[in-house]
Amino acid sequence: MVVYIIVGLFVLFGLVLAYRTFGGAAAAAIDVAATLRAVLDAAQGAGRDLQHLSEAPPSLGARAAGAPNPAKALRRRLSGLSQQLETIDAACLDEHESGAHALLAVAVDELVWAAGMCADDTFSASEGMRTAVATLGDHARSCLGDAALILGSSAPAEEVERAP
Repeated sequence: MVVYIIVGLFVLFGLVLAYRTFGGAAAAAIDVAATLRAVLDAAQGAGRDLQHLSEAPPSLGARAAGAPNPAKALRRRLSGLSQQLETIDAACLDEHESGAHALLAVAVDELVWAAGMCADDTFSASEGMRTAVATLGDHARSCLGDAALILGSSAPAEEVERAP
């Protein structure tokens, strides 16, 4: 009986320790506007990289086993941008930031899908996949352009001093 009590106390101690370790205070608040602009800049660069990948001439045969796949690296980079967007609490955003967040989320998601299609070995030989990637890329660039306009217009206006 004493053994069960001792084991129970150890388990309880372990649970309390785990709670204190993992249940700590929330991370420091992030600058939403700076994060959205950083994601926008990185997504625009990724969109250009995707366009270069999709416009490459078709290659014959499968990629060699050890050959690097730039589309997979691009997809991982875009997944990181998606995770950055997920760290932003959309409920706390104002109207401009919420619109930009939604546009960026759609654009990054479409770029992830397009990069995934480019990563496939059959991409270069399939005209349908090339068309789908081009369409996804065009819509993503449109969303990124709209997000850039929103983020640019939401910057605080500078007060103009009037002459006496």
